[in-house]
Amino acid sequence: MQARFESALDAAKKGPESFAAEFEKKGTDANVYEYFENGFGNFGDPLINKLIKEIPDAALPAILTILVKHQVNLESRDSLGCTPLANAAGYGKKEADDFLLEQKAEINCTTKPALCTVMTLDRDESLKLNIIKSLLKHGANINIHDEFTQSPLIRAAENNLFEVMRFLISQGANLFSTYTYAQGTEHKTALGVAFEGYISAKGSNGEDSEYAKNAKKCFDFLMVAASDYLYHQGASFRGDDKKLEVYLMKYIDDLAGHFASGPYPEEANSSILKKLLVQRALYPVFARIKEEREERLVFLSGNRLSKNQQEEKEPKPAIYRFFQRTNKHDLMSIIFSYAHETTPYVIKDWSPPKF
Repeated sequence: MQARFESALDAAKKGPESFAAEFEKKGTDANVYEYFENGFGNFGDPLINKLIKEIPDAALPAILTILVKHQVNLESRDSLGCTPLANAAGYGKKEADDFLLEQKAEINCTTKPALCTVMTLDRDESLKLNIIKSLLKHGANINIHDEFTQSPLIRAAENNLFEVMRFLISQGANLFSTYTYAQGTEHKTALGVAFEGYISAKGSNGEDSEYAKNAKKCFDFLMVAASDYLYHQGASFRGDDKKLEVYLMKYIDDLAGHFASGPYPEEANSSILKKLLVQRALYPVFARIKEEREERLVFLSGNRLSKNQQEEKEPKPAIYRFFQRTNKHDLMSIIFSYAHETTPYVIKDWSPPKF
């Protein structure tokens, strides 16, 4: 079995022609596994997963076409539990990723979803964005959680992927998604992950380091996104100012999550993050909404018009103005004329009604 696996792998490295010739040999199996012992048991990668990892992306569509022709299992798992699609996303193989999506490979597997494996730290961010856009186009769940209960947004925050986070937020990624750890006692949001990452980067590399600056940029962006969310929630709230503040405050706890300092400095915990959210998000948003409410009251008190006067002052839609200035007889004629033109098989002998 191992000899067949190695023979197929070597043939694929030579090119699609050699790989196709390999499958003309008797006993060649598209679903063969790598086989070796590590002291704990026998395991290895399926051929398709190994090829996606080791073959250049440009050659993969042709290689994968041959495998599909010989009934390869597109949902096979490697030793880490990744499907071929998850491997393609994680290794930045855009051509392979697109091919597998066209072949209807499972896009929302619950252990290693491709939308999470694509967040691997050492891959080009623009390439990640292209793969993410392709995955979403084919139905990937933007708020899916992997086996560690992390969402794509949390994974992006963990790896300081600023452009990826911006795109995910614009597409509706959930700021309140949390992942659970410490035996279920702690819950961390993307904002919490970014905050902890920034404090760690500042402590380890110095505040002026590029790594710390990028971490701060990601954290600041998520704070702005949190402020924007609070504003849209508060702007439509109908209670008084005191109730509004209480209403907005409940979102602060959910945005911050719950986590202790752990191996990081004491300032990297959810209590400190909540204080920052109150100072940088809640108070400015609350002040903005109060100001808008006061401006509206001033406007209304200075323009005490009757309801009819207010309606006359406000511009009317074009269709309203059309009906207002059109004679009733002409209007009915237009309607019946249109009905006659569009449904002549219903209205045979039509003439304008008399009023």
